[in-house]
Amino acid sequence: MNNLGQNDKPKSWFKQFWPWFLIVLPLTAVVASLYTVKIAFENKDSLVKSNYYKEGLAINEELQEKQYATELGLTATADFQTEKQLVTVDLNSSKNSPLPKTLSLSLVHVVAANNDFAIPLVEIAPGHYQGSYDKPLEHRWYLQLTPLTVGNDKLWKLQTEINFNHRPVAEFTSTL
Repeated sequence: MNNLGQNDKPKSWFKQFWPWFLIVLPLTAVVASLYTVKIAFENKDSLVKSNYYKEGLAINEELQEKQYATELGLTATADFQTEKQLVTVDLNSSKNSPLPKTLSLSLVHVVAANNDFAIPLVEIAPGHYQGSYDKPLEHRWYLQLTPLTVGNDKLWKLQTEINFNHRPVAEFTSTL
């Protein structure tokens, strides 16, 4: 005789635990992979330039700018007052070359190019410049100091890097 009574029918498959358990595992993997693809597209890697050929050609120009800064004997110090969001730059020339009235301090983020920005600096005293910014600064950045207006003069460039978590002061030297 059968143990099932007449009213005891087997449960439908969708009322059972194991079919749902077997469906949920691959479904979870699909959802997680779609979310990973979404994150990858939203946070594209900006380290590789699409115009790498033009960037490669510009290397010679950049080397000339650094060489000219070395010829002028330029050195600088950038002091960031992060609580006031103010930067002071002291620029010196060992060859007593005339210094520009305005400078541009570019902050290049080490990973995300969309965070890059430039701070215009105005001369407040001979060789002393000041500018303000509105972004909070932390971690590591690359810095580039160039004259804002050059007129007929040749362009020069000083570069260094800074880690705001350690010290908000950067030293620029004009060595290649």
